[in-house]
This record gives sequence, structure tokens and C-alpha cells, in this order.
Amino acid sequence: MALNKEIASQTGGGADIRWLSPLKEDEYAEYRDNQFLERIGVKCRKPLHDFWPRNGPQWDAFGRRSDGTVILLEAKSHSDELTSDMGAEDPSSIDKISEALRLTKEHYG
Repeated sequence: MALNKEIASQTGGGADIRWLSPLKEDEYAEYRDNQFLERIGVKCRKPLHDFWPRNGPQWDAFGRRSDGTVILLEAKSHSDELTSDMGAEDPSSIDKISEALRLTKEHYG
């Protein structure tokens, strides 16, 4: 598959991606929150709702390589979609998102 080969060339990994969503036999569903984590086979160290507000990111496609690497794909059809403002309005959600991003940045450097 051309997409798999392109991802492999950009990331230095293999092209052996098993796509988990969207799938024809699943009516091309896109998943978020715990359904996403279950589908991708990731277990959280703590409940997701402690890390991120409900209705988190919804990826256009995701899969997993045979080595366990998770591939997340977000497609954009025009340049206006490349920037956005935070949609959260609840102060506790904004705090939770800010802390999650801080922890992620700290973890990955």
C-alpha cells in the first residue's frame, strides 16, 4: 500500500501497518476516548478522564505496526484546518488539557 510505504519512509519504520480504523466492515467509524484506546490496544496507567476531558481527539485513521508502534493519522483538506483554537470552555477542562500537554512534553522532551 502506497500510504504504508510513505509512512515508513518518513518515520524509518516498516511498512507493515495493520489499520484499525476506519474500516469498511466497521462502517468507517472513527473512535475517541476509551473506545479509541481499546481499539488500539493501549492501557492507561490511570483512568483517561483523569488525564483528558471527555470527547478528546478523534483520529481520521489509526493502526499499529508489528513492532507495536502506534500510527495516528490526521488528514487536512485545506490550510485553514491546520490551526485552531482550543474548544474547551470549562476551566477544569482547560487545566486538565494544559497539564496533559505539560506532562507529555516533559516525557518526550
